[in-house]
Amino acid sequence: MERLLASSFTPRQMEIVKLIADGFNSKAIGGKLGIARGTVEAHMHAIRTIAQVNNVAHLVAKLMREKIID
Repeated sequence: MERLLASSFTPRQMEIVKLIADGFNSKAIGGKLGIARGTVEAHMHAIRTIAQVNNVAHLVAKLMREKIID
């Protein structure tokens, strides 16, 4: 299995990942970043695809295991 790297994600995707890990939902992230909830959800779909996971819990666990987030 190929190791996942922080460089696999765009800077915006990393902002969103960190906010998800901090417990923010799509609506709150959109408000915080000044983007539509649908845009956040589109980023989340791309992030889950890159990380090869199906849900946020698995995403956060994988990114912590790979030391991409704290």
